[in-house]
Parts: sequence; C-alpha cells; structure tokens
Amino acid sequence: MANEQDKPRRNMHPVDRLAQVRFEIAELRDEEAALKAEIIDGDCGMIGNDFKATVKETASMRFDAAGYRKAVGDAVLKDWLKESKTTALYVREVKP
Repeated sequence: MANEQDKPRRNMHPVDRLAQVRFEIAELRDEEAALKAEIIDGDCGMIGNDFKATVKETASMRFDAAGYRKAVGDAVLKDWLKESKTTALYVREVKP
C-alpha cells in the first residue's frame, strides 16, 4: 500500500504538480531503461504473461550539420538557416 507521500496530491498548485509529474516521469524512464537492459541482455525471457518483446535494430542516415558547416563555411550555410523558437518552462524548488 502506498504511503501518503507517494499519493499524488491533486489539489496542488499547478507548478508544484508539474514538478511532481516530471519527477515521476524521470523515475519511470529510469525504470524503463533498466527493464529494457534486462530484456535485451537476455537476463529474462522475451515472452511475459501478457506481452512479447522483440528487438529490432535499424540503421539510418543523419545530416551532420556541424560537419557541413565546417566544410562549406557559414557564408554558404547562412542562406539556408531558418530561425525556430521553442518555449521552455523551468521549474525550480523554492527554498523556505
């Protein structure tokens, strides 16, 4: 049974809840990475009670922007660059 600290507090301020959700997501990503490693390393079977895992390796080509910039120079590249904007929301703990 989960203790009070583990239960999500739905009446939290949205900033506090966002911080809590991000923490939970980070924990889940860590758990996912550990489980994937265990499965891929062969420490367990590939078939569970309800699901079957398969491993697929793929190759892809990626554009090396830094290498291209180095080869042709900024003067050539500047005509092909376009600005893009993103919005980031940072959450920091408030110290009492």
